[in-house]
Amino acid sequence: MRKSIANNVVLNVNHIKKFRTIKIQIDFLRPLSREETTKRRLLANVLSNSTKHYPTFKALNDREMELYGSEINVYTRNLLNFNDLAFSIEFADPKFLIRDINQVKENLNLLGEIVFQPNLKNQGEFDDTSFDTEKRNLMSNLAAVGDNQDLVSILGLTSLLYQNNPDRQIPIFGDIDQLDKLTNAELYKHYIDVINNDAIVVNVVGDVDEAEFEKIFMNSMFADNIDGSRHDLKIHFDKFDELVESPAKKEKHKHLNQSRLALAI
Repeated sequence: MRKSIANNVVLNVNHIKKFRTIKIQIDFLRPLSREETTKRRLLANVLSNSTKHYPTFKALNDREMELYGSEINVYTRNLLNFNDLAFSIEFADPKFLIRDINQVKENLNLLGEIVFQPNLKNQGEFDDTSFDTEKRNLMSNLAAVGDNQDLVSILGLTSLLYQNNPDRQIPIFGDIDQLDKLTNAELYKHYIDVINNDAIVVNVVGDVDEAEFEKIFMNSMFADNIDGSRHDLKIHFDKFDELVESPAKKEKHKHLNQSRLALAI
């Protein structure tokens, strides 16, 4: 089933019986922007850390365990010419559980809390512990990128391939200089922009009745937050005519203690 349930909000339910789990994924999509890539990656990390009702990572993990080991993921990725801020939860199909609980509703509610009920310090900032911890962790990861020569080669290839597209020049995991300047208030402002303006695609895979899921979804907190004027999903493809005529090439030499050759072709 594929259905438009609001302006630029699409629900896809793929009824498949061969799995013993059900997966719900909510994708918030907007055109790629070099000024927003780092914000969206940090936002994904902060939102996955805790919520209003589960203010620590342990409390959130305990709730996942109560739902028979539900698995939550929040991440960003390039999807065509869009930045996708994705929230997903995968959980056991209730048919295979001894205790009969409403797994779909309970897990959808938990996913909704992560998206719409973040752990806040006040009405304009995230909880300091969540923000500072995730920013520090991401800063450390970005600082270590240069030590991974295979990744450096891939990033160099990407830079050459999309040399005429500045929005592709920032890796999906962000830029350390942009991250260093990013404040808590700025990140929260971007979060509000995402919730109010991003196009939304909801994908459900598993043994789920389509009509029943739509009813549950439209009675959840998601239904209260899907109205508004959202980004149109207009697909654009990069053209590589110049590269076909004149292939780009770049070499970089480093002094290492052992022989190493990293190629990206």
